[in-house]
Amino acid sequence: MASEYVKNGKIKLGYYILARLEQLGITKIFGVPGDFNLGWLDFIEDHKTIDWVGCCKSVFMNASYAADGFARIKQVQQVRVLCTTFGVGELSCVNGVAGAFSEHIPMLHIVGVPASHLQERHAILHHTLGDGRFDAYQKVAEHVTSYQAYITKPESAGVQVDKAIKHALKTARPTYLTLPTDLVQKWVNASPLSEPLFKGIPSNDILWAGALTSDPFLPSGTSISSDEQSFVVRRIEKMWAAAKDPVILVDACAIRFGVVHLVRDLIRKTGVRWFSSPMGKTGVSETEEGFAGVYSTHSDFSSSMSMQLQRADLIITIGTIKSDFNSGAFSWKFPTEQVVELHSDHVLIQYGRYENVSFHSILPELTASLSHPSSAPPLPKAVQMEVEKYSSNSQIKQDTFWQTCGRFFKEDDVIIGETGTALFGLLDVKMPKNSTFVGQVLWGSIGWTGGATLGCLLAAQESPVPRRTVLFIGDGSFQLTVQEVSSMIRLGLKPIIVVLENKGYTIERFIHGKERKYNDVQPWKWQQLLQLFSPHEGQYRVLKASTMGELENIFFKDEEFARADKITLLEVDLDPLDCPRALLQQSAKSGETNKYEE
Repeated sequence: MASEYVKNGKIKLGYYILARLEQLGITKIFGVPGDFNLGWLDFIEDHKTIDWVGCCKSVFMNASYAADGFARIKQVQQVRVLCTTFGVGELSCVNGVAGAFSEHIPMLHIVGVPASHLQERHAILHHTLGDGRFDAYQKVAEHVTSYQAYITKPESAGVQVDKAIKHALKTARPTYLTLPTDLVQKWVNASPLSEPLFKGIPSNDILWAGALTSDPFLPSGTSISSDEQSFVVRRIEKMWAAAKDPVILVDACAIRFGVVHLVRDLIRKTGVRWFSSPMGKTGVSETEEGFAGVYSTHSDFSSSMSMQLQRADLIITIGTIKSDFNSGAFSWKFPTEQVVELHSDHVLIQYGRYENVSFHSILPELTASLSHPSSAPPLPKAVQMEVEKYSSNSQIKQDTFWQTCGRFFKEDDVIIGETGTALFGLLDVKMPKNSTFVGQVLWGSIGWTGGATLGCLLAAQESPVPRRTVLFIGDGSFQLTVQEVSSMIRLGLKPIIVVLENKGYTIERFIHGKERKYNDVQPWKWQQLLQLFSPHEGQYRVLKASTMGELENIFFKDEEFARADKITLLEVDLDPLDCPRALLQQSAKSGETNKYEE
């Protein structure tokens, strides 16, 4: 693409950015149009291989949610692109960008800003604070992005673009790039485009910027120390040889930094029991032999898993994030002497910390040298949660509902759980082969999945195999981001949207204020929602289940529902004071740790 726009060694800045993104295999740019980015959107819309995905303008943050969701399905570590306008647009997306920062999602946030000469004379423009400051929003970005690049002149623009992209990939976090209106059409040096940002890496297979080069480096840019790595590997080998019952725990950053294939190789080679955290769920397929469950101590299977972990004498964690919801309210209590933590930029072994090593290069060495311990106990059998017996006329209860959902899921499904009952209900559901679970465990922004589902659907479209996308979202959460259903219909996407009608914020009720009015929401007529967005006749379905018999008929007897060949909304009636057992336990812990004391 770049060569056709190069003249005398120069290329317009708008084309330069797109050329770099094309080299990295980018196919989608998410955002909302605004008067300070419209000129660059012309470049995007005319591009042959990169599509503009415009999100609903009434909820700017949905665009950031969509970019986040797209990244989680693609999983290959590759920067996702968000484009907004100065002030009102970028600030509306701060929540989504902060969530991506929190949960390690590489994202390039490009902000169209006023012309450079207007900034220089501190003009009082719309979308400003009215005091002539043009750096106020940049200061906000400093707290939720890992790198900020401010383009002010053509001579350095290409360098700034490249740095912003590289840093997003190195840190697996968002970066921030300003693009003034008067510079989009300016000619810049095209020669850097002749060299890819990461040599030797196929554009569609960027697993990690530092892992696949001849000189591996850490996210900080520091070269990996081969001597330190050899020492670390030898120490782990000795601990493994002495262990009688080692286990492996897979967490979020194994996914974010693109090493799940290396983790899977290690699990297969050693043949030991392994667990995932809530944030690491389905990073490695839960059908892999030895899977013992999602460990968070508040799980319905927590007693069984706790016993297995308590008797383990070596625990290797990979990419762990020790947040409250990801660790059972900080209840992980593994003896330090028995713990090895592998991370993208350091390794912890017992009480020692090694800074110049990474799991990217250590995992292959461990897979080559470690073997199955002869003293290891038998691998666990599949554990089924006890479910209360019910009849076809029984009211739908949370725990029964989620296990029934598990029977409906099939291979390659994308399964999205909104923060609240859906997220916690799905944690104990064993997912099918090659399925992907999506949830925002750490940031936990209510309504996030409404926008993220748009990105998930678009990413699933690019999969080599057909993938159903199933969203589970509560009525309270969906009221925040429901506008993006309009985008799904406009783009011809076909999700199954399961709305949990429980009359408000159930997760908040169980944390505090169970009977308080502030946890109530106005009921909506969900059966009329899809029609509101004007889908073509026959291209949508709306269903409702109030009893277990109705639910089972839809899940297991309705072939059209199972095919997911049109956008479908299923409303499920639930008791406002019913929640999954996992959420009941977690909310009790959260209530204790964040107690309102007099």
